Amino acid sequence: MNALRLHTPLEALPGAMIRVDPQGRIRDFNRAADGLLGRLVVDEPLGQRLDPPSASRLVAILADPPGAPGAFAEFEACIGDHRFRFAVGPSSPVDEQRVIQLADITKFRALSRQLKKSEQRYHSLFLEHPDAVYSLSLDGRFLEVNRRTTELTGYRYEQLLGQHWEAVVVEKDRATVHQHFRRVLEGQSCSYHCRVLDRTGGERVAQVTNVPMIVDGEVVGVFGIAQDGTELYQSRQALRRLYNAQEKVREEERRRIARDLHDDLGQMLTAMKLDLGRVIHELPGLPDDHVERLRERSYFVDEVIEKVRDIAANLRPSILDDLGFEAAAEWFLDQCAKRDQLDIRWQPGSGVTGQAVGETATVLFRILQECLTNIRRHARASRVIVRYDESDDRARLEVSDDGIGFIPQATQERGVGLTGMRERVTMLGGTFGVESSPGMGTRIGITLPLEPGHHD
Repeated sequence: MNALRLHTPLEALPGAMIRVDPQGRIRDFNRAADGLLGRLVVDEPLGQRLDPPSASRLVAILADPPGAPGAFAEFEACIGDHRFRFAVGPSSPVDEQRVIQLADITKFRALSRQLKKSEQRYHSLFLEHPDAVYSLSLDGRFLEVNRRTTELTGYRYEQLLGQHWEAVVVEKDRATVHQHFRRVLEGQSCSYHCRVLDRTGGERVAQVTNVPMIVDGEVVGVFGIAQDGTELYQSRQALRRLYNAQEKVREEERRRIARDLHDDLGQMLTAMKLDLGRVIHELPGLPDDHVERLRERSYFVDEVIEKVRDIAANLRPSILDDLGFEAAAEWFLDQCAKRDQLDIRWQPGSGVTGQAVGETATVLFRILQECLTNIRRHARASRVIVRYDESDDRARLEVSDDGIGFIPQATQERGVGLTGMRERVTMLGGTFGVESSPGMGTRIGITLPLEPGHHD
């Protein structure tokens, strides 16, 4: 039986695979499944390994006739201390057996709980911050406020939500605040004083700092902090910590989605493609037009697999977590060169030893992505040079192009991307510089500590 099993299609499939009959008895399995569950036996009822609700769910799925809406289904089940995701494929037209793909999601569920706790901590930090912290929509209305904001303005929480910021600013100061608000929507951070009117008619002088909320290079709102007094520096750093917490949650979510797409969905699509090939091979009597349609479906599955891999890589390439920034940068620049027909030259320095990992690697990679996106959209460049080096405690990245250039202080179109990059670097205690002028190309240089911490 072992010799036979080694030559079945299941052995060629990635991931853990089990084939069961309509009664749920194990008919075949590959090494990955045997290693995952341990001591699998042919003719063993798979349901006896599952918790009772999951076993009932498996029975119900297997009872669906071929072609029924539930013929392809997935569910989760506990086996011992581990939690697994079961993806049940459609019935084979030959013997009505079904292939089940298994994935151990115990660590994934633990990560989800950790992310939820991180979000709760971030929300608590927002609400209980000693200064007035708030977010505004693109049209200037309050989306979220903390307790100190309600104390500063005299509005109750439910009264302030949906209000325009003009309702709490003295009329004579509104023109100035309007100018700063427009600058923030253009991608710039602003700090200014203004007089705040509370509901009793009293005035307070507030030191306000507003920064753009940027998602994927676009401003989606305004994040602000207001303080009675002049402690601007501390307020700005507190705001950056809040933004940094939000950015970490977003990166973890990208990592989770990319992993699910690449590992789970990719494996299911691969299993589907192999099943299509098996049908064509084992049913030689099919009409030619049916065989052709099955082949077309197989080609279509190939295209979907490539699209899923591209989406997962764009969200967060696994090579960044597995091998670090240098390997991820080489892969990414190769993709850009092929896609955009650019002459991209990767020049790692002699000091590169792969020390940039974790948060530093993430920031380096996101800035490299933003640079190449800007070059593709705006620079009209033909050549890009990317230099990277590491010293004992610093990573240095420089991206230069021979494009049309711009004026950094005056080009609003580039302001959003530059602000996002500058904020990312500042949060890790690094330095950020831009050199550009019309017709002379652009050079962006950054340095980051190889072991970043929180910097005030």
